[in-house]
Amino acid sequence: MLITRFDQNTRLHAARLGTASALALMLAFGAALPAMAQEGQAAAHQQIEQCLQRSMAEGRPPELCIGQSTTECIDQGPEHQTTLGMMACTQASLNAWEALLERHYHQALSQVPPQGRADLEQAQEAWQVYRENACKVWYAMFEGGSMAPLSAASCLATLTARRAIDLKEINEAGGI
Repeated sequence: MLITRFDQNTRLHAARLGTASALALMLAFGAALPAMAQEGQAAAHQQIEQCLQRSMAEGRPPELCIGQSTTECIDQGPEHQTTLGMMACTQASLNAWEALLERHYHQALSQVPPQGRADLEQAQEAWQVYRENACKVWYAMFEGGSMAPLSAASCLATLTARRAIDLKEINEAGGI
């Protein structure tokens, strides 16, 4: 019933406010997800960090870590395999990747020579617009169904992970 109520509210707000606001509503819903989302965030962060360290040590692409914490969370049991459970797992992964992105972005800002700082800031702003618009497409593909917020959240997590990895690589290279 909670999922149905959420979908009805999302459709209502989407009709009133547009798809961008519905996407924001879906993200705000993350605060109301069950306790497993909150508990899952720390686990997702640890899994992602360990995966990135292993990939570097083994010479594997860090992109192989994208989605891994979500999959491991969903595989934990039936309660994680419902739409709400999958949303909680995806939200936990998204939150973990966003924390890594912020850390690597601020680290990059501190490393980049002054003439490149404005370029990095502009690139980040452009990426944020791209991410929002790209994920609105996924939301629209399933609008009206329970997969709409999950698809959008998955898109956000994937694109955020890719950007976090990109910024991490900038930092490892010592700046732009």
